[in-house]
Amino acid sequence: LILMPTQSANAQKQDAAETTEASSERILPSDVTMDNVEAFQEQVRRDVPLGTAKADVEAYLTRWDIPHQFIGPRPSDPPLGNSFYGLLEDIGYYHGFTPSLNIRIFLDDTNRVREVRFRLIVF
Repeated sequence: LILMPTQSANAQKQDAAETTEASSERILPSDVTMDNVEAFQEQVRRDVPLGTAKADVEAYLTRWDIPHQFIGPRPSDPPLGNSFYGLLEDIGYYHGFTPSLNIRIFLDDTNRVREVRFRLIVF
């Protein structure tokens, strides 16, 4: 019996290089600024795609140290309930103000991501 490798050495090196490159490009929440806020938003959308389970969203927010809270279902205000609310404060300086990034991750009735929204708040 001869076992064949499932991946060539060159392919393994390429995978390792891509993994290293992807991790070096990751924007940490503590490093978000007005210059990279859009790239950070895209990163979150890639990391937390539609259909992601609630437990995985919680783990993601905790792992990356994004301050957050969960807001349970609200019969009186359904659009805002069953969602995670995150806030990255003081992400830069904008016309004399310090903006913050509001992150809302809305879940559907099966507790899976149905929408991810971002909003810059300027104080």
